[in-house]
Amino acid sequence: MSALSRNMQNVIYYIGPFPPAYGGVTIKNKNLFQELNKDLDIRQIDLNKVKRGNLKEILRFVWATLVGKQYVIGVSTQKNCCIVTKFLYRNKRRALKRSVLMVMGGMVDVMTNAGTEFVQMLNTYRKIFVELPGMLNELEMAGVRNVGIYPNGRPRPGASTMPNICDKPLRCLFFSIIRPEKGFSLVLQAAQMLPHMQFHFYGELREDCKQSFLDAVKTIENVTYHGVFTGDAVAVYQEISQYDVLLLPTWWRGEGLPGILIEAKIAGLPVIVSDHNFNKEIVTHNFDGLVIQDITAEKIVAALKDFDENSEKLLNMKLAAKAEAEKYYIDAWAPVVVRELERE
Repeated sequence: MSALSRNMQNVIYYIGPFPPAYGGVTIKNKNLFQELNKDLDIRQIDLNKVKRGNLKEILRFVWATLVGKQYVIGVSTQKNCCIVTKFLYRNKRRALKRSVLMVMGGMVDVMTNAGTEFVQMLNTYRKIFVELPGMLNELEMAGVRNVGIYPNGRPRPGASTMPNICDKPLRCLFFSIIRPEKGFSLVLQAAQMLPHMQFHFYGELREDCKQSFLDAVKTIENVTYHGVFTGDAVAVYQEISQYDVLLLPTWWRGEGLPGILIEAKIAGLPVIVSDHNFNKEIVTHNFDGLVIQDITAEKIVAALKDFDENSEKLLNMKLAAKAEAEKYYIDAWAPVVVRELERE
């Protein structure tokens, strides 16, 4: 138990959205909070409950903003990041100097274009944690000095999750929010061109594409939609490990380090991913997956056919992905955040 955790006058408030709903930001906050809670006296303030009008959580949020001396900020959007940062800068600058900001996804480009005044506010944080070296470089080029890396760490599996040995047909997985910018339509097109393979979808359905997606699932016989996966980390790894390859042909602007890419590594799945934002920093082309420029359904089909015809190549990529998972376990990264919070 650290000295900080024994001092009740130094409670840390972790402000951000937590599950439910399930998504990249809420899961990242949940995992980090649970790890920090092992060493620090830290309290969770759930912005999802605040937005839903939960009176108890609203009162806890107000109390935290009034008396808090140190915060972990894990908000999900650039707008909320600006609101929280400006509030702390103008009203609780001493607390801001002791606090850390966990940058979610690819928020960096918006932050770097927010102007010199906001950069000055960002420099007041004790530390700003981004997910990848490319993000760190972009912030430093914009004049933000106090930047470190926390790569969306994941808990170690309680039991070994070995890669699935493909026994045909190839089982393909899409595991993300189902919205146009995530490229689900390309996966559906690929499924139509590869009727001998299986395509499985997990994820929350966005209203703007819900009906068209469900209609496609009904008409494409080799496609199955499983809904939103709500299990814990170990259950996620166990589920993912049943498949052969993960598909993420995303062009979503906010993409940072998608948690599903880490979970796929832990489960021993190679990925076929678009060459978008920072994906090249996560997946090494032809080693633990494929990074495809100007991705199309036809290019996905070609890659899957290659895997289907070359089982040794597929197995080698599965083993490489499994080995790469060691870079992303949370028990190696959370202490970096703890040290910043404990530093005087």
